[in-house]
Amino acid sequence: MTVLWGWKTVKWSPTLLHLYGLWRPMHGFYPLPEKIISSFFVLIALVFFSCVNEVFVIVPPTTTHTITTVAGDGGSITPKQTVSENTSVRITAKPEEHHQLKQWTGDCGNFDRESLTIQFTATKDCTIQAEFEKIHYAITASAGPGGSIADPAAVEVPHGQTVRFRAIAAEHHVFGQWETDQNS
Repeated sequence: MTVLWGWKTVKWSPTLLHLYGLWRPMHGFYPLPEKIISSFFVLIALVFFSCVNEVFVIVPPTTTHTITTVAGDGGSITPKQTVSENTSVRITAKPEEHHQLKQWTGDCGNFDRESLTIQFTATKDCTIQAEFEKIHYAITASAGPGGSIADPAAVEVPHGQTVRFRAIAAEHHVFGQWETDQNS
């Protein structure tokens, strides 16, 4: 007969009792006085296990969930995770330079696009995706005395996009140069 003993599995035999000072050949059960208290539960367990042929320990299975993460172009996200049921999961999106989080998508829940770090409780396998976009910049062109800017004079464009403005010189004037402010 196999008996579960703590975290180890031991084979049932009278020798097992002898190792714990509980078995004396020819004398039956005879605990040593210094081991009476510490051996009391061992004795009860071994006597119980001697009455059955097999011992089954039922351990409920641990439910795990896989949280699949996907990052769109322009950033990264916390890697895929496998977690236990009802575990709090924390996912962080990290946009690259000149990018921002556009939105969270997937079936892990609904999350605010303003939050780069989200948190939820794992109750199912799910996928979460961070979608990124280039940051849009407002660019305005203006002309000094003696000229104007052809429409459009103001645009909002994503980082890296080329913008063209056309300066128009007034009569008896010539175009001199473009100047930019400090935020260019």
